[in-house]
Amino acid sequence: MPSRDRVLLIGMGGGGDIVSCLHLRGYFDMVGFETVLASVPYERPEVDPVPGPISVREVRGAIASGEHWALVDGRAVAVRGGKKVKPQGVRVAEVLGEQVYLLDILGGPVGLSKAIKEVAERESVSTVVGVDAGGDVLAKGGEEGLVSPLTDQTVLAALVRSGIPALVAVHGPGCDGE
Repeated sequence: MPSRDRVLLIGMGGGGDIVSCLHLRGYFDMVGFETVLASVPYERPEVDPVPGPISVREVRGAIASGEHWALVDGRAVAVRGGKKVKPQGVRVAEVLGEQVYLLDILGGPVGLSKAIKEVAERESVSTVVGVDAGGDVLAKGGEEGLVSPLTDQTVLAALVRSGIPALVAVHGPGCDGE
């Protein structure tokens, strides 16, 4: 059993959302919670020219994995279209010198909720916090200028479905063009 309560921080929308988790991590540490980091590997075209989310089956060099998750350090890569891609979750693991979970969204809310439950059990977490940079997770879907709410909202549905106490945090409201 951990000596302190543990929180799973999930970068909800892929890309840089996991970096937003780091801001909350400091707060949780200050108030006595340990944190575990996770990210949905879905990158912008500048990082990954293959459209769509990255499956954990495309990840090479995982430390451990399940059907819908992979635990990685800074050496892992995804192979997409014959090219090696370094998801932001892997980059964060590399910079921090620690391990990060990649959560596969390709199983939809059902597969993703299974991944969340498995990671929460592996890590003995009591609460999950989905972190979204900008706030498009809160969109209805038809807002002008809205670009990428689907991944965030799939994670939101998986959080609810997981049955684990969960919160959603918006970091930098509007910073993602919402």
